[in-house]
Amino acid sequence: MDGLAYNSDEYNARLHQAKTESALVELKRAIEYAHVRCLTTREVIDLICSADTNDHGIDYIKRLQELTLTDKHFEYIVTGMKDLAVRSEHAPSKSKAKIDRILLRLVRLLPSELASHFC
Repeated sequence: MDGLAYNSDEYNARLHQAKTESALVELKRAIEYAHVRCLTTREVIDLICSADTNDHGIDYIKRLQELTLTDKHFEYIVTGMKDLAVRSEHAPSKSKAKIDRILLRLVRLLPSELASHFC
């Protein structure tokens, strides 16, 4: 019986550790997204269009979806998208795929009259 109790205690300790680690990962993501939410619209657009190898690209897109974008914002997005399209043409295949995914996500944010320029 002592063996069973020990295994149960060990199991509970490991379960508690796993839950703690999971909670810490979720907390870290929440803090990272809070940082994204503190950025200005222009900063978010700049970070998206930089197409660096950051892990928060989808967070920046989600943030843009939450915001009410003005015509000036859309113009700024289109300018960034044009630069991304040029970079995509000359990028290695792995980078090209990432840039193309970013462009696709951005096109979905644009009003149809602007999005048609990228189809």
